[in-house]
Amino acid sequence: MSKGSLVNVLFFLSTVLIIHSAYSAYEFSYFVKHFTLSTTLNSTLPLDIKIELGLGVLVATLAAVYKQADTLKPIKLSEAIIDVEVKGESPFLSLERRSIFSNILEKRKEYNTWMEKESSS
Repeated sequence: MSKGSLVNVLFFLSTVLIIHSAYSAYEFSYFVKHFTLSTTLNSTLPLDIKIELGLGVLVATLAAVYKQADTLKPIKLSEAIIDVEVKGESPFLSLERRSIFSNILEKRKEYNTWMEKESSS
C-alpha cells in the first residue's frame, strides 16, 4: 500500500468515526429528551461516544502528520546561523541587547534621593 493511499484510508476512517460519534450523540440526546420519564437520569454523553470521537480526531491528526512527514527536514543550527550572518543580521541580537540584571532596591534609593533633591530645589 502506498503512502498516499494509506493517508487517504486514515482520513476516511477518521471522518467515519467523527461522523458516527456525532450521529450517536444526536441519537442519545434525542432519546434522553423524548423517552425518559425522570429528570434524574444521568444525561451525560456515554463514554463510548467520547472515546470514538477522540479516536477519530487522533487518527485524523496522525494522518495529517504522516502526510507531511517527508517534507519536514532537520535544521542544522550552524548552517542556519551562517545563512543569517551572511545577510548581515545576528540570530542572537535579542540576547546581546538585553538589559543586565538591575537591582530594584538600588534604583528605588536613587529615585528617592533624586525626588528629595528635586523637591528641595
